[in-house]
Amino acid sequence: MKKFNILRCINCDSDGNFDISNDSYIKCLNCFSEFRYINQRPLMVKNDFYGFGNLVESARKLKLRDSSGQKNYWDQSIDPKKFFFKELFPKCNKFDLQWEFLGRKVSLMVQEIYNKSNENTLVLDVGAGDARYGAFFSKNTYISTDLVFSSERHNFDNIDIISDVEKLSIANDSADYILNFALMEHVPHPDLVVKEMFRTLKNGGKIFSIIPLTRPEHMQPFDFYRFTQFSIRKLFSENGFTVELIKGSNNALWTPVHYLYMICLSYPFENFKNRFFAILINRFLFILLFPLVFIARKLDKYFPDNFPIYYWVECEKK
Repeated sequence: MKKFNILRCINCDSDGNFDISNDSYIKCLNCFSEFRYINQRPLMVKNDFYGFGNLVESARKLKLRDSSGQKNYWDQSIDPKKFFFKELFPKCNKFDLQWEFLGRKVSLMVQEIYNKSNENTLVLDVGAGDARYGAFFSKNTYISTDLVFSSERHNFDNIDIISDVEKLSIANDSADYILNFALMEHVPHPDLVVKEMFRTLKNGGKIFSIIPLTRPEHMQPFDFYRFTQFSIRKLFSENGFTVELIKGSNNALWTPVHYLYMICLSYPFENFKNRFFAILINRFLFILLFPLVFIARKLDKYFPDNFPIYYWVECEKK
């Protein structure tokens, strides 16, 4: 129940005033609105929310919270970057520039939060998906929130609060840190999301974000935007944040080479019915493109920095 002390009623905007004694719903003691409580998770969206029925069904399929927590937590004696690739994203190639960059940035983020925080420090993961990053925050209070029907690729069992990011059910000035990873392209109104994150973050709090510039369409139909570094700065600064860092994941050579490589290797399995022929094409393209990938990894740093796959963003609420 500790994680639900920071709930905010989305009807009357009152903070932390809920009766959570019922197994089926929670009640706001200010306006007496009732919200469903499914598999130990408050479902903090209104009944007229788009896809509400699908959301309820998806919530019912989730594992109970007491059996779906993080299986492996980061040990402070282990390099966070090594843990990132071994435990969180073992299928990702650490030699690909955008992944190497992310592993390095996440490592620095984790060390910063660990050195400045304690068990009362609240790390809020907005649009958390699989909530994998919670593995780094056993020392802190980690709360993950998301809708749980947007993608079959994600396992939402570790989500704590089911909430719309454009109307977060999180109390004012409650989070010390906010994680906002690969979310902004999937929301219809990014401006509302940034406003909500500003509202829920404490003064002096910090947000870490990953925002794409170039990615193929994914999680259809919930894919709406791509962002330049200038639109990112405008979006956050106009909503109260002080932008401390916007850094691209790679330079301009790696982006087209990476996507050429990825598309050539994956599309044969999607478009050729004959699996033997698909494997043959895949192996041929792998051998043909491997030298290009190797060269791009080595020479990318000499190219302009205006065409990354995504931007790493750090902002502070002052």
